[in-house]
Amino acid sequence: MMQKRRFVGWAAAYALATAAVVIAVAGYFENAGLLVSQVALIAGPTLVPFLILCGRPTRAGWVVLALLTAAGWAWTVYTDTRPYQGGGASFAVFFGWFGCLVASVVAGVARLAARIRKRRQEPGVRQG
Repeated sequence: MMQKRRFVGWAAAYALATAAVVIAVAGYFENAGLLVSQVALIAGPTLVPFLILCGRPTRAGWVVLALLTAAGWAWTVYTDTRPYQGGGASFAVFFGWFGCLVASVVAGVARLAARIRKRRQEPGVRQG
């Protein structure tokens, strides 16, 4: 139980730190009123894959999910900060959300695989 709490705590800290870095580097901060919604829209999707994996926290799972979510948010920051001609890149946050979606799918598949492996190892299950 304590390991699960620690995992959720570290995941929440990672999500909030990611939100802070994305907001600071990409220049999303405009006023204090929008800051809460910006943190929620960045940290929330970042936390979801870790909560999916929460039942089976492993170091490898943590690293894979952190890399996938970081890659999505890094693409967001790159899109928002690169020099370009024309209009704004307001759609860039979708890259971060897509990275979080991919991480959530990976976490779901890992959780499902762990559940299937556990059922096969239970006594009374016919191996064949």
